[in-house]
Amino acid sequence: MTGGLSRLNGRVTMWLARIATVILAAMAILTFADVLGRYLFHYPLTITLEFTELSMGLIVYLAVGLVTHQKEHVSVDFVTLRMTPKLRAAVDVLVNIISFCYLSVVVWRLFLHSLELYNQGDMTPTFFIILWPFGLAMSVASILFLTSTLLHIAHGLAGHPDEHHTNKAEI
Repeated sequence: MTGGLSRLNGRVTMWLARIATVILAAMAILTFADVLGRYLFHYPLTITLEFTELSMGLIVYLAVGLVTHQKEHVSVDFVTLRMTPKLRAAVDVLVNIISFCYLSVVVWRLFLHSLELYNQGDMTPTFFIILWPFGLAMSVASILFLTSTLLHIAHGLAGHPDEHHTNKAEI
C-alpha cells in the first residue's frame, strides 16, 4: 500500500535535499567571497547577510523531509533499547503520531505566516527581496516532512519492519 508512495516521497525528498545542497554551496561560496572582499579589498559583499538568512531556512526545510524519510534524526535510545521489539515498534508509532500532530500545526502556521508575509508585502531591508516566496517554499517542503512521518506511522501500524531504521541494539 505505501510502497509506491514511499518511493515517490523518497525521490522528491532526495531532489529537495539536492536543491538544499546547491543552496548551501552557493552560501559557502558567497561567504568565502565576502570574507575575501572584506579582508583583502576592504569591500564586503552586502548581500551576504540577507542571502545567508534566507538560505538557512530553505536548507533546513528542504533537507528535513529526506532526513525524516530515511529516519536519520538524532535519537536517544537508551530507554527503548531495553524494550522488546514489539513494544519498541509501538512506542515508535506513538512517537510518530505525536510528531505528526505537532508538525501539522507547524506546517499550518508556516503557511499562515507565508500568507501574512504576502499580505503585508514584507521584504528584506537592504535588497528588498520579497519574503513570502521563501516562506511558501519552506511550507511546501515541510509537507514532505509530514508525509514521511505519516508513512512511518502507516508502516508501523501495518507491522512491517522499517527498511530505513537500524536497530542499534543489534549493531
